[in-house]
Parts: sequence; C-alpha cells; structure tokens
Amino acid sequence: MYRLLLLLYPSSFRAEYGEEMFRDFTHKRQQDSGFFGLAVLWIVAILSNLTAVQRIVYTYVELKRGWSNVFMPLGDRREDA
Repeated sequence: MYRLLLLLYPSSFRAEYGEEMFRDFTHKRQQDSGFFGLAVLWIVAILSNLTAVQRIVYTYVELKRGWSNVFMPLGDRREDA
C-alpha cells in the first residue's frame, strides 16, 4: 500500500529515493504496535508524503523553467520563461 503513495512522486525521484523510503516506512511499521500506533503511522505517512510531493513537483516545474528563474526574486522573474 505504501508503494502506491510513492507513485505520486516523479519517476526520477522514485528511482533515486523510493526503495530507501519504503525500507524506512517498513522499519517504522515493524516498530509500531497496535491499532493506534499503526493508525498514527499511516496518517503521518499520508500527510507527509502529500506535502513532500507538492514541494518536489513544484521544484521540478521550476527547474524545467530554467535555473535563472529559480534563483531570481519573484519581482525579477522573466515573464517569457
């Protein structure tokens, strides 16, 4: 099920970090016991992954626009980029 959450990430990100993220989650899941512990683990995993995906996708979009646009203050960005 956690692997489905990883599908939200860009493929290049998954290729580099996906297995490590899955191992970390599996390790945490083995440490937590009981319904409450697992429920909290899943809630945190879902919320943190959705937040991270949003930041990563935004960064990827910005990088595709060009490095100069990423590091310029908002007021100095070119409109044509």
